[in-house]
Amino acid sequence: MPNVQLRPDRPGRAARPLAAPSLFVRIPFLPLLRALLPAVLALSLAAGCTPRPAPQSLPPLAVLQPRLTPQDALDRAAQRPPELRALLQRLPKGADLHSHLTGAVYAESYLAWAAADGDCVDTATGALTPPPCNATGRAPAAAAMSGSPLRTRALRALSMYPGTAFSKTGAPDHDRFFATFGNYAPVSHNPVRVGDMLAEVRSRAGHQNELYLELISGLAGPGVKRIARAAKLTTGPDDPEGLSDAHLAATRQRLLDAGLARSVAESSAFLDRIEARARKVLACDGDAPDPGCNVTVRYIAQVNRLSPPAETFADLVFAQELARRDERVVAATLVAPEDDPRALANYRAHMRLVGYLARTGGDAMAIHLHAGELALGLVPPRELRFHVREAVDVALARRIGHGVDVMDEDGAADLLARMAERRVAVEILLTSNEQILGVTGADHPLRTYLAHGVPVVLSTDDEGVERTDLTNEYVRAVREHGLTYAQLKTVSRNGLEYAFLRGQSLWAEPYARAAEPCRAAAQPAPEGQGGPFPQSLQPSQGAQFPQSSQLPQDSQFPQSSQLPQDSQFLQATPSAACAAFLAANPKARLQWELEQRFATFERDLRQEMERDVKRPFPAPPLSID
Repeated sequence: MPNVQLRPDRPGRAARPLAAPSLFVRIPFLPLLRALLPAVLALSLAAGCTPRPAPQSLPPLAVLQPRLTPQDALDRAAQRPPELRALLQRLPKGADLHSHLTGAVYAESYLAWAAADGDCVDTATGALTPPPCNATGRAPAAAAMSGSPLRTRALRALSMYPGTAFSKTGAPDHDRFFATFGNYAPVSHNPVRVGDMLAEVRSRAGHQNELYLELISGLAGPGVKRIARAAKLTTGPDDPEGLSDAHLAATRQRLLDAGLARSVAESSAFLDRIEARARKVLACDGDAPDPGCNVTVRYIAQVNRLSPPAETFADLVFAQELARRDERVVAATLVAPEDDPRALANYRAHMRLVGYLARTGGDAMAIHLHAGELALGLVPPRELRFHVREAVDVALARRIGHGVDVMDEDGAADLLARMAERRVAVEILLTSNEQILGVTGADHPLRTYLAHGVPVVLSTDDEGVERTDLTNEYVRAVREHGLTYAQLKTVSRNGLEYAFLRGQSLWAEPYARAAEPCRAAAQPAPEGQGGPFPQSLQPSQGAQFPQSSQLPQDSQFPQSSQLPQDSQFLQATPSAACAAFLAANPKARLQWELEQRFATFERDLRQEMERDVKRPFPAPPLSID
């Protein structure tokens, strides 16, 4: 049987056998052929023929594909998952708007800090415990730093280790997820370590090209609960009068008279300390600062929905007062499992309490709510019919976290229409929803929100516990839900547009028309002048958006934003009027930076693609040996 050469086909495909032409077959009389070859060439020249040169290369791919867009790069990378993650790691990401600070820290960090601080590990459960470590069943945390079974037990107690962000079974692990938060309490309650936690989360965000974080954290000290108990509040579902505006106004005043302002000052000082510690850890004032130093952070004050309603209201009033006095605190939210019997029993009362503060508090504090973090089977069907709706209509939430059960709501279509009209954004938490609720893939309502024009942002929830990061959430959005580059870019921009950051937006009409002072800098680039893709390589209007994003149901993407170049900023340095506008509006300033990063990212992407497509494929070797 003749020998057959193998040659690689296009990248990503397996080598395949070539047909065996005679020249590729080993010839027994090779010396004779070599002797005759000069004579054959001489006869050819004598006949006026010239030998045909061997082909040097195949035509460049650019001849076959004249238009290059970011979608081309995404399509190519999507076929190779490691390349997709690498591409999306570089993608500018406006913000992670739903991240619990303690849950964002990886278990390995908690374990290392516990070892350094002399804390212990429960040998049976793997949970961290305070010293002494010589008691029965308590080993020094340092003993779990090696690759021992104790280390594995500790990592499993502190996170969803060793599971990956893509579940192998698809089965939810609700109880294990929520149990982790108590298992690292000795470290997460250490004020010094909170600064280290902040540094870790900021650093990870910076390395993923994120600009902004809103971190959900407990900011109320024990003094708030003491004040609430001393005031003998009676606000709650068992006291119908306690939910009236008049009663709530009087209750709020009693809290303030009891000294709530002192706790506000203590919490502001606490933020000063942890931010100073984070800057030191990240070397922000040194010669080689960590990328996390460039990430802007704001805080959402968390309020426990499992407390009695009177204490919940006291915490909400405290959060509002803290937001009035400290611009780093921008919102309040309710935390703890939404399906807990205490949370279910008080849900409607909580919405009334939050709604009162939203209606009477002005713009001091935005309302963010975990709502719809439920699924059929986790709770009875009756609990699926109103949670998102009351968060939007009663509590006046400006953003919703999760919203997984939205299609089980009474009047779901009307609810989605109101969310779209009022621009109530939904934070999509793909890995979290899979691990806690078992909802993933086509069962997730991400595409439903897009179809109804509800603003969508991608967030992490608890990236350390889940063992994920924001890049992975973007990867999942592409692989599991088919989001296009245009949609990813809009989701990234939404992260800043719907952030609770102070100041005006850069956009008069997201994302097609900038605010007047900066409008001249936000026009599509003339051919050959800036912008990520020259017009010579641009598709016709709308063609860079694949059909999946042009369907009528994807109304989140208006026609005005489907310009060939999607409104790129041409001026790296803004005009004087624009610079003054940006200086006065922190939100617009970060949005400007995001557009600059997108311009750089897309320019680099174009250059990389042009280099790849102009590189000719080598011709197959011509061999007779």
